[in-house]
Amino acid sequence: MKLGEWRKISEEEKEKLLRIARQCDQAYLRIKDKFWFLPIIRNFIAYRAAVKVHAEHNRKVFMSGLGIYAISLANGHNGHNGKNGHVKSKSELKKRDVAFRRLLREITEERLLVWKKVRQLEPAISILGSARIAENHFVYQQGQRIGEACAQREVPVRTGGGPSMMEAPFVGSLAQRLVRGLTRRRKIQNQAINIIFTDKEDPNPYGEISLNFNRFITRKWGLTENILGGIFVSGGYGTLDELFEFWRRGIPIVLFGSDFYDPIVTAFLRFVDANDNTRSISYRDKLFITDDPQEAVEFILRKAKEYPIERTSKKDYMDIIKSFKSSLYYLKDRPRSVVFQGRPKSEAILDFAARLMQMIAEDSNTSKQGIGIRVGSKGALYARLSEEAKLKGLHEAFEAVLFSPDSDIRLEADSLIFGRNIIRLRDESNQQLIAAYNSHAFVFFPGAVGTMNRLFDLLCVMQTNKISKRPIIVVDDNGSWREFFMLLREKMYTEWKQAGLDFAMISKEDIDFLQFVDVRDQDALEETMRAISRQVVLDNGHFIP
Repeated sequence: MKLGEWRKISEEEKEKLLRIARQCDQAYLRIKDKFWFLPIIRNFIAYRAAVKVHAEHNRKVFMSGLGIYAISLANGHNGHNGKNGHVKSKSELKKRDVAFRRLLREITEERLLVWKKVRQLEPAISILGSARIAENHFVYQQGQRIGEACAQREVPVRTGGGPSMMEAPFVGSLAQRLVRGLTRRRKIQNQAINIIFTDKEDPNPYGEISLNFNRFITRKWGLTENILGGIFVSGGYGTLDELFEFWRRGIPIVLFGSDFYDPIVTAFLRFVDANDNTRSISYRDKLFITDDPQEAVEFILRKAKEYPIERTSKKDYMDIIKSFKSSLYYLKDRPRSVVFQGRPKSEAILDFAARLMQMIAEDSNTSKQGIGIRVGSKGALYARLSEEAKLKGLHEAFEAVLFSPDSDIRLEADSLIFGRNIIRLRDESNQQLIAAYNSHAFVFFPGAVGTMNRLFDLLCVMQTNKISKRPIIVVDDNGSWREFFMLLREKMYTEWKQAGLDFAMISKEDIDFLQFVDVRDQDALEETMRAISRQVVLDNGHFIP
């Protein structure tokens, strides 16, 4: 058997390898603190081994004259094959490197900002909703009434710091505090967690404590860290992203406006039930729909007593940042990937996912594009695709970026086969960001709250041009995806336009971010592959940050 070839190992061999690996790790952990130089020796040996194994590879890379920028490209990384000399220019490689370092720096700095500043704020109620609602609309006035109700209970208000529904609760809170003579009490001052889109854009003037973020993922940390709960008024994709983020974290939620939210929640539960994921929904007792501001605030305060605030420790913060950096550095030098997300239960959908993975691998080999296949969800989807990757010999192309806070025997065993391509993270926000990094396209299968959180996060950052637009393909076998999103289109766009308003929660083009695929259609696979292939060509022909 030659170096680089693979074969399927037996269960007995697998157990033996796992046992040896555990013994080695245990021995290393016992002595590494006593003998401080051992980690250095260990890393040096690993480095020398890597240099020896890849000597020919490194020689070709450095002879190309591009130095370190070409290392990730010489074997088809980032969608190019070194054998054919299909390598990006120095300027584009440097642009990619600058974008990577900026992402790394901003995420690290903003997470530390949450630790140092947000964590020290007085526990607040986050109020979230659309940035498009006009000041003379009754929904804006509802936001003011919620702010007034918070001030009456002497609870600070936290919002995203922008216009409309991020401004109205601040206005209501300040007005009520002025009446009560509490305007200077720092403990109940308005807390603005701003997202910065341009250098010229300023947050609304009513945030008395104001913090700025460039990344939505860290801004959501700022909105969810050290809070009593969240009240959601009418909104669009960004509001739903925050809603499912709160729901996933188990934070008490009030949906304010039964006419708007009742149909959405009903449609979501119908979607989940149609795809046999009902058992995946937790924290149902923390979700409440009302039209009364006082009821909304009372529900949050009551639940806050039942479920005390869980604050992230400094050690956990440092571990989160460390794992984020190491995972991102690894994926930076990998090929761009097609990302599979969701928790499907249907055999027809799982078969579709396996066939799609095989088609992507075949297309990658034929065109020499070097396309990765990344799974971002545990469960049946990961189990099916990892087994297929073993059988088809896709050990280099297959990746997994998974939220796995506890030990997992299956993942430990698969790590022996796929190596560092199996990335396990103990923080779900890290997993959400890293699973989407360096990708060509996204294929979503039915899931529950976590799947929706990931989907609306992508829709939000693409809608606001925080990342470049790329295909999002949603797959099912019963039309439930399309039904759910058509209901969202009705509630977020059509009804507002029919009322004669010059604004809506989403634009007409926002629904086109998604491509709906039903596996019962004969050309579903070909349709999906066409969308992926078009994006691969675009990515490999032009620099897209």
